[in-house]
Amino acid sequence: MNEKKIKELLVVNKLRKTKVRTEILSIFLNKNCALSYFDIKENLKRKFDKVTVYRTIHKFLEKNLIHEVPSSSSAQKYAFSETTDNIINNNHAHFICKECGNVFCLNDVSLNNFKLPIEHNIDVINLTANGVCVTCR
Repeated sequence: MNEKKIKELLVVNKLRKTKVRTEILSIFLNKNCALSYFDIKENLKRKFDKVTVYRTIHKFLEKNLIHEVPSSSSAQKYAFSETTDNIINNNHAHFICKECGNVFCLNDVSLNNFKLPIEHNIDVINLTANGVCVTCR
């Protein structure tokens, strides 16, 4: 199933199918939490150089296949985007587990109707809930 989904995501986003893109997308589709560069690198079956992995992450961010998420650690984390609509998809809450440090998207908690009392242009809204995840309970 993942192979078909990966091919579809690459075609829709007009990206060539490469080994690194296929593997990184597979990692995101198989994990239910946000991943850092180090998490991605650790889960790769093949060895790819640092620049190739970072370029792939950057390209996926450009295409809204993944999005940056807030994290309690200093390492930037990324999560798979459920849709390719950046405005709808990225404006949702995240849950950070204080035990394991994993970050989970709360896609059902939409922040699209968030309004400030004065006129500002909002690019991204970050709302995080902190607690203990199901696995750590």
